[in-house]
Amino acid sequence: MGFKLRQRKKTKILFIILAILLLVSALMCYFFAWYEIFISIIILIGSTVGIGVLSAKIYRVGVLLYGTPPRFTKIIKEVLKK
Repeated sequence: MGFKLRQRKKTKILFIILAILLLVSALMCYFFAWYEIFISIIILIGSTVGIGVLSAKIYRVGVLLYGTPPRFTKIIKEVLKK
């Protein structure tokens, strides 16, 4: 189990590094307007934060409900709850 978790971390880190390298290489090859670059960075940061918040809420429902099986409706309610 520990090996799989380490392997997933390496995969995530490599994906992030690849995304950054692709952005830099695209900037070198083509001309992009500054607002296109700014928008892509904002989308990348926003989606990362959004997925983190969503996964934390699903974790709280799925794991911290003291052994009760998570139901789809309960997960949706927790995700939409502020």
